[in-house]
Amino acid sequence: MARNYRKRFHVDINTALSDLQAIGVEFTQEYLEAVKRSEEERIRQKHAKKRQKLMEEEAFLYADSDDRFAFIAGYTSGGMPYGTTWEELGLEPYASYEQLMEAYASLEGIGEKGDHDDADKGEKELCELYFK
Repeated sequence: MARNYRKRFHVDINTALSDLQAIGVEFTQEYLEAVKRSEEERIRQKHAKKRQKLMEEEAFLYADSDDRFAFIAGYTSGGMPYGTTWEELGLEPYASYEQLMEAYASLEGIGEKGDHDDADKGEKELCELYFK
């Protein structure tokens, strides 16, 4: 009965039980305790899932980065990384996801006119560019 009430009126289980008790429906103490434990476990699992998702997003976010590059686009034939540096984004290494997305959004449109294309530069020029 409590489950149907909860779904019908879009309330949590504790509110459903309180409302039903207020109109005279009686529940055993064991049932109320079981519902309480179940709800606590559901909330604990929800928080654990959220923490896990945040950890996975963070791992994905920094998978292609290091202390110098916010995003490593690739490596030269000599093994040198190239990409977007933290400095170019105006951020400290390993900045938050929100800061990183904000910085990338501010970079949109830069380089679209072809005024600097790193893809056409050789390894020596890339090294000179990034290690001045």
